[in-house]
Amino acid sequence: MVSYSTLFRSPEVAFLLTKPINPVRIFVIKFFDNFFYSSGTLLMVLVALLTGFTWYFKINVFYSLILFFFNFLPFMLTAGLIGVLLLLLLINTTLKFGFRKVVSILALGYVSIIIVFFQFSSPMDTVNGVMKYFPNVDGYFANLIPAYIKFLPNNWLAESMFWMAKGEIQLAIPYMVLQVSLASVLLIIVVLVGKANYLKTWHKSIDFQENTRKKAEAQKFFHLKNLQYSKIHSLMCY
Repeated sequence: MVSYSTLFRSPEVAFLLTKPINPVRIFVIKFFDNFFYSSGTLLMVLVALLTGFTWYFKINVFYSLILFFFNFLPFMLTAGLIGVLLLLLLINTTLKFGFRKVVSILALGYVSIIIVFFQFSSPMDTVNGVMKYFPNVDGYFANLIPAYIKFLPNNWLAESMFWMAKGEIQLAIPYMVLQVSLASVLLIIVVLVGKANYLKTWHKSIDFQENTRKKAEAQKFFHLKNLQYSKIHSLMCY
């Protein structure tokens, strides 16, 4: 919702688009504006979390800064970039097929994915597998995780933190490289998609808002007309 308001409803964007500025520059700048604005609270929570993590496991502060800038931030950026890509897709599909249909399909798809995910990777199975080694439950149990989860960015973050806590930063570096690489690739994709679709999508959004407003005004007008007719008819009958 915040991204939609920033990128498609903001008067500032409407003003900037009337100037000789490349629309993709506006798109990228407003994306980062929205990213840091909406992530401010989360960043403070992450800093507190990382501070506690550093103190508890006696990690070098320099290594913690590396973890923050080369894993936490790219991880958050990846989520934001995927979100803005989905936003562009959602707006275009909504304008083409209608809001109710798209929301219904998304809700059904989301519930289906959640059900399938927990069918194939039950957290209870993972916990039971770890508890077989009790009380030695602080070991490396990546073999208990389904193979496809190892390709997810949240797993890369967890792996980096685990090896940092063990003091083996050389084993954490490959996961940081993956995290930064994914964020970089997604940023390039977002810039290219924004260059090709942002201005057209913005115009479609404005047209849709204008048509919706006109329909609402027309319905209000006919409602008032019918109300006046009903009153006149009642008076004549009386």
